[in-house]
Amino acid sequence: MSNFSDTKEIDAFVNDTEVRIRYELHSIENDTKSLLAVLSQFEEAAAILSRNELEAFKSRADKIQARLVSLKDFTVSSMQTLFSRSNEDHQRYSRHKATGFPFAPVIGGTQVIPSLSEVFFKIKCLSDNDLSKPNKDKEWVPPSVFDRSTHKYWIQEANLVEVMLLCLREVPLLVFGKDTSEVANVGPEEDIWNTISTSITSIYFDSPESMILYKDRIARVESAQLFRIRWYGKKPSGNELIFLELKTHHEQWVQQKSIKERVALKAFDLIEVLQRDGRRWTKDMATIKVTNAKPGMRGKELEDAVSLLLRIRKLVIKKNLQPRIRSTYRRVAFQSNTNNDLRFTIDRDIELSSEESAPLGTWSRLENEYVKTVKMPVGAFEVKLGGVEAPKWVDTLLGKGIIQDGHKFSKYLSGASILFQKDVKTLPYWAEYPLFRKLYNGDIDSETNCKSDSDITRLTVNSENVPMSKEQKGNIFQKIALLFPFCSTNEKVTAPKFRARIEPKTYFAAERTFIQWISAALLLVTISALLLTYRESSTDANAKFLLFVALFLAFYALAVYFRRLHLMTKSKPYGYTDHIAPIILTIAIVIGVGSILFHASPSIRKITLRESKGKCQQVPYSGISFLEFQPSDIAIDLERHHAFVPSTSDIIMIDLEDDVHEVRTLSSIKFSDFEAVVLVGDVLFAVSEHSITEPSKLFAFEIAGSKKPKLELVGSWKLGNGVKGTESIAYRQVDGKEQLLISSYDALTNISQIHIFEVPKLDFFEGQELFPISRLNEKVMSSGIADTKIASMQVFEDRLYVLYDNAMMIRSFDLKSGQMYEDIRLPSVGDSYDKQWEGLYFERVQRSRGKDSNLRGASMMEGVILHLALDSPPQIWQFSMNEKKDGTFSFPKCAAA
Repeated sequence: MSNFSDTKEIDAFVNDTEVRIRYELHSIENDTKSLLAVLSQFEEAAAILSRNELEAFKSRADKIQARLVSLKDFTVSSMQTLFSRSNEDHQRYSRHKATGFPFAPVIGGTQVIPSLSEVFFKIKCLSDNDLSKPNKDKEWVPPSVFDRSTHKYWIQEANLVEVMLLCLREVPLLVFGKDTSEVANVGPEEDIWNTISTSITSIYFDSPESMILYKDRIARVESAQLFRIRWYGKKPSGNELIFLELKTHHEQWVQQKSIKERVALKAFDLIEVLQRDGRRWTKDMATIKVTNAKPGMRGKELEDAVSLLLRIRKLVIKKNLQPRIRSTYRRVAFQSNTNNDLRFTIDRDIELSSEESAPLGTWSRLENEYVKTVKMPVGAFEVKLGGVEAPKWVDTLLGKGIIQDGHKFSKYLSGASILFQKDVKTLPYWAEYPLFRKLYNGDIDSETNCKSDSDITRLTVNSENVPMSKEQKGNIFQKIALLFPFCSTNEKVTAPKFRARIEPKTYFAAERTFIQWISAALLLVTISALLLTYRESSTDANAKFLLFVALFLAFYALAVYFRRLHLMTKSKPYGYTDHIAPIILTIAIVIGVGSILFHASPSIRKITLRESKGKCQQVPYSGISFLEFQPSDIAIDLERHHAFVPSTSDIIMIDLEDDVHEVRTLSSIKFSDFEAVVLVGDVLFAVSEHSITEPSKLFAFEIAGSKKPKLELVGSWKLGNGVKGTESIAYRQVDGKEQLLISSYDALTNISQIHIFEVPKLDFFEGQELFPISRLNEKVMSSGIADTKIASMQVFEDRLYVLYDNAMMIRSFDLKSGQMYEDIRLPSVGDSYDKQWEGLYFERVQRSRGKDSNLRGASMMEGVILHLALDSPPQIWQFSMNEKKDGTFSFPKCAAA
């Protein structure tokens, strides 16, 4: 289809289209009036119609309604054709666009809407056999208290007819102060829209300094209030009535409905009510003002009106309320004049202007004054329910896009947020919609009142106008920033469309959640403390990690708590989900519990000991059967490079320098059970475990010879003072005094004690008894160890190293301060031999990097070798230990956890 070539073609198209529209419209009007006349005859005759007759009337009314909808569709289609085929340069096209063609013939000039409303009303009355129609001609009087729910929608001009036709099928057209039959008989030349609608003007009050009512209202806090004055038609003066309305919002948890209360006053009394002079009104003063407006008011109605007026007066004084926003619009209403159960209203030509120029002491600005004014790009359709359900066609219209959800849309919030953006920090959610965005971007004319349609470009409402939520927008850094919106420096924020349901218990729940996260942090602290008892490098690292995570969770929980408080205060419906902390907490607990199980249970945390050249080596030996060899300790002769090992009743020597490592028995004493040995110079002291017939004894052997040494028994002593169950022995010097440390173990009480003996003189011989002079604090030494049995001890470089065989660890202490340095976990050689380590000996030597298999070969590097004796199977191991800066040791990887 080609474009119009000149203005003559445009005029021809417009004229032809208008003729068709007006002809069809005239036909519809005639059919409507004809049907209305027939129904009136039946009504006057009080006739009872049959079901078929009623269905016939309904069918005729439905056809008229369908024709009117079809006419509307044709009108819109014609407009689209005109706009699409015209050139912008054609003045005729511009003129038609400016006048709003072709809406005028359908919306502004039709007589069908009020007539068709009468038709459906009469059919309904005849259908209900309500022929008397009580109170039909009674004028509707607005109640003083409105207790109902309201659903708000946005509607385009093109869809007004369709929505009005659906409304009048439910309830009749209601014109404030007029009878519907009078409206239906309006002449064709009159502006029917101005006839069926009512001009409404409201002035909203707020504090200029704080905008407190705006802030409470947009946040929808409990008991948020909105105060306005309202009049219908022209501005009242003198004795004319004006209405004061107070809206109060209630949350569901208070079990009260939001209400709108109103009280009427005479215009000349309004200034005194709104004066902010601080004067306190009495009940009598308020009663005079109310009865001046409504002299016939009595009883509870009067009491409620007086109470409301006093509350309004108190609110004005307390919050310094002044005129801020004026809204003007025309409203068409559909409602029964006998009840308020169901009410539809359509507000058109909504204009919002500033009232900040109102002179001090008045309640409105001067008329015809040029002020900042904005015109809403759409109309407002409201469904008000008083205990009934909304018709199903409302959802149908919403699904088709004929109306769009305008949840909690507010003229005051719109006007205040557009005209006073500098005074507010939170904008209503519709500020992000393309439909309204240009109004919030300052695209308004501050010099004119924007009264003509040409000043406003009407936008289409569709699903594309719905903005994305903040959780959908932005890069990863912006999403992280949304976790802490209370720290944001952005001055303007947008209120959510649907606010979260916030009750007092919601805040308590947030506090409980915070406490639970703190409890989780304390759990990690507890796990960390348990790990620290193992005194190993790996557990220390895990413990420090868990402590760090616990601190992180504590501060993170605090931040999340305040973030959620912020979201609840702003009634945000999103942003409460936390994906970070649960993951961190789970990982930390798995690491902590796994570490505890690993170090607490040898079966779980088993170290697979493997040989590694120069790191972990088993000493090969020959000359003795495995069945006869049972090492219970080890002592190294550093000069001769021999190892002395007690085995049952024998003292065994192993040559550590020979490749063969020959084993020789140096001493054998029947019925003695040697448990431990220690070298003091050329004297080898050995302790035996007690038996039924023999007490625990201390033996002294003198070493003679170099390459093939011999042992000569030079003394033996009974250990007195009840010392029995000896397991280990060590040598130390304290202040020039030589002492022996001998441990004993009581299997019944699971208590190990370390007794201190003076080194005996060798002139004593068998039969003498040796008494301890003191003992070490066993509680300190065995802290955190379940099985305290000590298998071996050694004093090495001023530290006492204690081997707990059943606990499978070596613990070190500073002999001077008593400080515990570390716990070294022992490796395991087999499932049934986990607790068979019986002897230890630390040695600092020059170790080899070459091909020598012996760790004690010549080399240029210093190091520490740990010799360990295994009871079963009988083995001697040498480990090249890792030495740390603090002087502690750890096993090489071939023997480490």
